[in-house]
Amino acid sequence: MAEKKRYSKYKKNLYTIDDDIFSYGTKVAKLDRKKGQITPLGWWSQTTSKHINFIGKVWGFVVGKGK
Repeated sequence: MAEKKRYSKYKKNLYTIDDDIFSYGTKVAKLDRKKGQITPLGWWSQTTSKHINFIGKVWGFVVGKGK
C-alpha cells in the first residue's frame, strides 16, 4: 500500500494515498494527474469541500463537480 501524504494546513483530517483524497478517513475524491483535475465522489460538507479545494490549490488542479 502506498504511503499517506499529509498536508500542513489540515494535518489530522486530510491526506492522499496515490490518486485518492481522504477527509476524516473517508475517500472523497480522485486526482486525475493527466487531466489536471479532481473529481469529488459525491456531495460533501462544507469542511470536506474545503479539504478538496485545498488539495486542488496545492496541486494546481481544477476541482470538478461531484457525482
